[in-house]
Amino acid sequence: MKNLKKLFALTTALLLLLTGCSNTTNSDSTNNATAETSTDKTALESILDSGVLVVATSPDYPPMEYLDENQDPIGSDISLANYIAEQLGVTLKIETMDFSGTLTAVDTGKVDLAISGFGWKEDRAESYELSIGYNNTEGAESTCHTILIKKEDYDKYKSLDDFKGTTIAAQSASLQEMYVNDQIEDVTIEIVQQIDQGVLALQSGKVQGLALSCDIAKGYGNTMDDTIVADVLFDLSIYDDYSGNVIAAKKGETDLIEKINEILKEVNESGKFEVWHADAKTKAKELGIEFE
Repeated sequence: MKNLKKLFALTTALLLLLTGCSNTTNSDSTNNATAETSTDKTALESILDSGVLVVATSPDYPPMEYLDENQDPIGSDISLANYIAEQLGVTLKIETMDFSGTLTAVDTGKVDLAISGFGWKEDRAESYELSIGYNNTEGAESTCHTILIKKEDYDKYKSLDDFKGTTIAAQSASLQEMYVNDQIEDVTIEIVQQIDQGVLALQSGKVQGLALSCDIAKGYGNTMDDTIVADVLFDLSIYDDYSGNVIAAKKGETDLIEKINEILKEVNESGKFEVWHADAKTKAKELGIEFE
């Protein structure tokens, strides 16, 4: 418990400093590389020419992306990013930032890709090139979403209808924001940039719940003394286009997203992501984050 609380405090403090800052896996010689493309090159050509793939992520979503004991980003999505870079024959550079900033970074050309537990959303598909789905096998983290509540309220909230008239926190531009808005009547959504902010809002009583994927909710519920996962699930069957997680690239960079899709197809068929996800859970447990 002390390890998680220490990790929670360190993560919160670090994330407050991350907006616009980077945490990179590269040496100083590659830190000066940028994801901006010239007018006569596609993003894929620029990546291959520079030898660097720049990926944005928000490391507050264990086990998909989170910080290890050295404050370096790890997780199943980070393993995927490393694999993509390996398949492209380039070096990976990770830029860490708020979740809402990851897509902005793609749009402005600061990064080549955003890999941060994204789900398919219509507005995202209109504004970005989205990959095929991954992490979408039966029982995968992306197929289950719930609400984290205070332990004292467990008997109070037994269905989504019970949250009518409450205030629910959700990460900005997340799938959970959409689920809360679509499936809970008369709800007020408290938008947070980082999940840790939502946890603090829940603990202080500012909100009555925090919408999360089931794995992430269990991670907090099992390791924070005063929180618990509500016995409710959002209905994903009403979202015909939902297909696990996706990777985002700048609109128009079709060559890049087609190459990413080739790699993701192999990842899906081989079951690699499931292995990375299991390994990421094991590492998270070593840091005091429990999912069961």
